[in-house]
Amino acid sequence: MIDIAMGYECVDDWLPDFIAVAENPTHINAPSLLEQAKRRVIDSYSAATTYDDPKLSYDHAQAQIDYACDDVMVILESVAEWIVQQREASAS
Repeated sequence: MIDIAMGYECVDDWLPDFIAVAENPTHINAPSLLEQAKRRVIDSYSAATTYDDPKLSYDHAQAQIDYACDDVMVILESVAEWIVQQREASAS
């Protein structure tokens, strides 16, 4: 589980890559950068998550992590797009 303090650290680590993709969504490297950003979320979330329930197999625990990360990545992408739109609107 990610608490508030860890959440700030994670956003600091994760959000810049999502912003870079949102700033240049048609760039030739955007798809690979997005996949790399998503992999970073999954890897760091997995490293920080433990399951004390012996009933959970590794595969089941990993599936739960992937499920939670999907939601996190949707939020990160949305926030990144919103930030870019706000920058563009204020520059106009």
